[in-house]
Amino acid sequence: PPIFEYAYADYEYTVELIVNKTSVANGKYAYLFSNNSSDNASNISLFMNDAGQIYCTVGSTTYAPSVSAAHLNDSVCNHIALVVKSKNKILYVNSVEVINHNQYFMPGPLSTDTISVGKIFNPSTSALNGTIKELRLWNVARSQAEILSHIDSVLVPSPHLIGYWRLDTITGQSAHDYSLYANDAILGRTSAIDTDDPVLNSVCEPCLLNPPIISPAGLSTICYGDSMQFSAAVQAGFTMQWYFNGLALSGEIFSSIYLKKSGVYYVIYTDSVNGCEFKSNVVELNVKLENALKLTGEHLIGHQMCVDGDIYAANNPLYTYKWYRDGVLFDSLAYYPRWTQDPGNYYCQIEYSGCRVNTDTLSVFRRELKITPTTTPYCTGGQSVNLIASVLTAPTTNYGRYEWRNNNVTIGGANGSSYSTPLDGSYSCVFIDTLVCKWPTSSTNNVDINSNYPPNLTFANLTDHI
Repeated sequence: PPIFEYAYADYEYTVELIVNKTSVANGKYAYLFSNNSSDNASNISLFMNDAGQIYCTVGSTTYAPSVSAAHLNDSVCNHIALVVKSKNKILYVNSVEVINHNQYFMPGPLSTDTISVGKIFNPSTSALNGTIKELRLWNVARSQAEILSHIDSVLVPSPHLIGYWRLDTITGQSAHDYSLYANDAILGRTSAIDTDDPVLNSVCEPCLLNPPIISPAGLSTICYGDSMQFSAAVQAGFTMQWYFNGLALSGEIFSSIYLKKSGVYYVIYTDSVNGCEFKSNVVELNVKLENALKLTGEHLIGHQMCVDGDIYAANNPLYTYKWYRDGVLFDSLAYYPRWTQDPGNYYCQIEYSGCRVNTDTLSVFRRELKITPTTTPYCTGGQSVNLIASVLTAPTTNYGRYEWRNNNVTIGGANGSSYSTPLDGSYSCVFIDTLVCKWPTSSTNNVDINSNYPPNLTFANLTDHI
């Protein structure tokens, strides 16, 4: 059915599939989902290669994640979710994010063509060698927590669930749509019996009807630096493995765990005899000020910055800020300090909703450039004077260049750290390296050369030498 006519005009939708694949012929691709009935699946499609790697197409662009998590496992249930919101596309495979991409150009209008599941509409194309338990279509971009919390659940119809086919409940040539829109699907290409019609095969059922509950359930909140204990029920004959944002937590195989990072958590139980797996409820932890620990600034080299740059803390109108330089409070007005023209070690203390953190420390330095003559510039008698420029208190000079000047006029080609000249004048130097400091650094001293300058003689204590 042309179900995507119910999708919102701002390109916000979610496609979910539960797939049990066995294999694909070498060199072939099997389409799991497409909303285009032509020979080529486009606009929105999900397909895989003979190695089980998932690909997705949105608009005219196809994405192929290379991470191992993007491969479907054989002979077990795999959950796939494609989430599109405006320019952002996210693909989850078995709860792991494998694609997160922003496309500069908005994808074209959604096709309201017929949806194909298990292969594209053309009868000459390869079909999936496996089974599909469910197809779910939403006209909203579902969050990772929302997707995880309902992977194994029978859904309750809602206005945003615009298509819901439980494909283990097929009657005759039709598969009922359990959404409010009741767009029943047909097997094969027509309502009649076709030679390539799929067959009913119930798979992917949970091992237990009532999976154990993690407590505390739902969303919990703590301050950064604190931790919270979560507990899951022990099931006799089953092993346990805790997961964080879809990835197994190494060594976390017991009923209790202390958590201190924001994210989505759940437990996978595995039957020790037959390997059957099922998942607990999903819980979420929000850690306040977790993302407010890092200072940023212009022209940072590690944790160092020139005095001509600006420092920034995480910007939130609900935060309060106290800025410290060398341990002394000097500003408390905004997410950036008003005065950073003095060298020192800077950090910010941020408070929000009863929580407090100190950011990392950023060292601000003032770069200096000094010139040293290796011979006395007076009484040169026309001899060259070798001038050497030294950059002080800077993390690096790898990418900078020197610019020598005589009487404030740039000397062409004089861009090294030393310069030799027999000519009279007032010599200065500028060091330019905008990777470190925003503005060029001028020498703190000039060297005056005058080959005819009278000798600086004195007659003090001259009698001592007669």
